[in-house]
Amino acid sequence: MAGEVQRYIAVIGDMVRSRDLPSAERGTVQKQFAELIKSLNREYRKKLVSKFVITLGDEFQGLLSTVTLIPDLIWRLEENFPERKLRVGIGLGPLDTPIQKFAINSHRDCQENRYPWRSL
Repeated sequence: MAGEVQRYIAVIGDMVRSRDLPSAERGTVQKQFAELIKSLNREYRKKLVSKFVITLGDEFQGLLSTVTLIPDLIWRLEENFPERKLRVGIGLGPLDTPIQKFAINSHRDCQENRYPWRSL
């Protein structure tokens, strides 16, 4: 439709209680987490508006073009990262800011459902 606003899916995730890990184990878990995020970027590259990126060492963010990926994405996170429980928040809406290569703070720029991290 003419004049229809493009909406995006902002995804943010958090590794539950990662700070409770012993320091020796934490580094290993963060490396495994980084590998998982890299694999998601490869697998979903055609549906990513902005690539998934790790923030604060135990959180990630990404911007998708379609909601149809959400069930598979959740399954992949659970199946491929059994080391820690992950919480995931999802927001849907147009963006107030330009698209970036990596989804740094894109979840904060959605006009509707502005704060997917509140669902965490």
